[in-house]
Amino acid sequence: MFDIPAGRWEGLDGMGDELLREIRGDAEANVLAAVVYFSGEIKVTLSGARSGRSYRVSKTGALHIASAPGEPPAVLSGNLRNAVGYSTPTWDGWTVSAEVGVGLGQPPAGGLPDPAKTYARRLEWGGVDRRGVRMLPRPYMEPTAIRVQPTLERMLER
Repeated sequence: MFDIPAGRWEGLDGMGDELLREIRGDAEANVLAAVVYFSGEIKVTLSGARSGRSYRVSKTGALHIASAPGEPPAVLSGNLRNAVGYSTPTWDGWTVSAEVGVGLGQPPAGGLPDPAKTYARRLEWGGVDRRGVRMLPRPYMEPTAIRVQPTLERMLER
């Protein structure tokens, strides 16, 4: 169909591999910096005062102010915030990627259930637990992603 002389492309074999080797370190460093920043910003979102109902914690008697629907979850034990983490960059062809989210950080202490299973999703989008208790959304991932998107784009353009 196309008549391209063989000599025209001579010397280009392996050039893609050479280019990939040249940019690989910088690409991995930029992706790693972005996921570290993003996971840190999720933890910032999961910190601070909330405006929901207040109640006494049964085990300690401390006053806890819960989050109102639409606010990020209030910290009670810190397990959700501690469970936020990131994976190391991996390559698939010419694409480097990493993940950020719940379940990639520290596991809960003392054999407590992993918040990554269902609780973290139910907080983000709302839902009903196994007792039939309905929880309205307390989003924390999506608002953080929207807030930091311009910064992440600048970090990844380097």
